[in-house]
Amino acid sequence: MARKPSNPLIDEQIMDQAFSELAALVEESEGLLGGRLGFGRRRAAKRQFDRALQRATGLVQELGDQAAPALRSTERYVSENPLKALGIAAGVGVLVALLINRSD
Repeated sequence: MARKPSNPLIDEQIMDQAFSELAALVEESEGLLGGRLGFGRRRAAKRQFDRALQRATGLVQELGDQAAPALRSTERYVSENPLKALGIAAGVGVLVALLINRSD
């Protein structure tokens, strides 16, 4: 099964959009929780919050859908080559540990 090539530019745009939606969601949440808004504005903010939450949920689902083929191919590779996968994971772990413990 051939994997559809991913477009990094589109993936980056989706990630940027997801993060901006998340930032808007956090901002709306802070406004609602802070009680700085009057009743009418609080209701409007709640509606905006709900819309932002729906958009963010949709973007997360879209990112998950895009990541699914890579996840399946990784799972297939690991099940077909368990020792290689273990060696790669150990090597990456050692590299990360070296980078973390590196003193400048």
